[in-house]
Amino acid sequence: MKAFLPYALLACICSLGDHASVAQSSTPTATTPAPRVSLQWTEMKGKRTQIFIDLHTKGQAAYRGIEEEFAPTLMVQVPGDGNVDVLEYEGSGDDWKWVSAPAHITLSHPSPGTDRVEFDETLLAHSKHLSVVFRSLNDAWAPVASSKPLPWHPS
Repeated sequence: MKAFLPYALLACICSLGDHASVAQSSTPTATTPAPRVSLQWTEMKGKRTQIFIDLHTKGQAAYRGIEEEFAPTLMVQVPGDGNVDVLEYEGSGDDWKWVSAPAHITLSHPSPGTDRVEFDETLLAHSKHLSVVFRSLNDAWAPVASSKPLPWHPS
């Protein structure tokens, strides 16, 4: 698969190259019951997007079908129809068994060609050293592009 992120530099604003960024707000509001995490990306090759998040938790079952040394337990899925979901992995490692997770997730489009999701930080289980993989899929859900695992250290 062709990688669509040309490089991965993390700065204090948690930028993930030219095409994606990860940000975190830490102040709950009356309408937002928990601190929020947001991911933003542009220039995806396919119609659908999956963002895999490796929490690096020991002893928890994680999906092993993406890349060696990357074991995601969360997936943000944007099917291209205006919907979005956060899923938790409930399989045994090699199977594709994901279930919806309560996350109060929202999808927005801050500018043309840019997508942004925001969800509750509580799903990150207080992990401080995460990795993310952005994957673009076609209409038939076949991968067309994928990033390498990118480090993320939320504050």
